[in-house]
Amino acid sequence: MTEFTNLLSNGLAAGHSFEDALGELRRAGATPIEAIKAIHVARGVSSCEAKQIFSASPSWSREASAGLGLHDEAIALLARNMDARKRAE
Repeated sequence: MTEFTNLLSNGLAAGHSFEDALGELRRAGATPIEAIKAIHVARGVSSCEAKQIFSASPSWSREASAGLGLHDEAIALLARNMDARKRAE
């Protein structure tokens, strides 16, 4: 297990709430990807479920919101590129 997976698992084993354990990951310097991976391994959920749990966490709300903005930008860019290709045909 990785450092952050161990940190999350140990926090839960010590009786901390899941949200408190996620907050500890953030304070320890985990990146969003590392936090999602730790959730995936520690909780035994799919990567998609881990991302959903991460996104719903108040401890990670700023990062989750930033990720949504980036996602929206990427979708808009892809749509513009598809439109440009259709016009070029």
